[in-house]
Amino acid sequence: LKADVVEVRPEQRFGCESQTITSAAIENIGKTPATFSRMEGRETAESHDVEAGSFTDATGILLDWLREQAGVHDVHYADLLLAAVRVVHGGVRFDKPVMVDAPVEHEIEALQRFAPLHNARSLEVIRALRRHAPQMKIAAGFDTSFYRKMPEVAWRYPLPPDLADRYGIRRYGFHGFSHRSLLERYAIETNRSLHEIRLVSLHLESGCSAT
Repeated sequence: LKADVVEVRPEQRFGCESQTITSAAIENIGKTPATFSRMEGRETAESHDVEAGSFTDATGILLDWLREQAGVHDVHYADLLLAAVRVVHGGVRFDKPVMVDAPVEHEIEALQRFAPLHNARSLEVIRALRRHAPQMKIAAGFDTSFYRKMPEVAWRYPLPPDLADRYGIRRYGFHGFSHRSLLERYAIETNRSLHEIRLVSLHLESGCSAT
């Protein structure tokens, strides 16, 4: 479970321009011990063992850590306005980020059949935020939203249309946040608008994709 505290400024054009104030991660969730790490850039600034048997526990640990900062690293818990949660699969329903309410939560749960591992954990984090920080506003952003404007020739597979439509079989696109960030960064570096840029972008991590 990874978390960034970011400052969004009114004058910025894109999300990738937000200033990251501090970052933390909890690894080996569900194992003994799990590990909490605070990051500075790509370097580990501090690390220690924690008990995190679930993503619910891990979310609580991260929130407690933020509360304990009390101005350290320019973090003030009371100033945090929104928790934004990445959700891998938004199906055809979500073409942009949304504020999370009961119907949105239900739809994320229904979409678990397409991404059972990822959506279930995002949902667990959302519910943990509601439990551990009931006053916090929660938004969900969807990796698949980046691809919602693909033309049908790009998203439809060569299958009988009634079969594909009945079971939701289509190209949805993944790692959308990563590819969006690459596009935004290129727009900044070249001083061009998003709409006039044509790129092939590569997301190269433990899971890889090309867009």
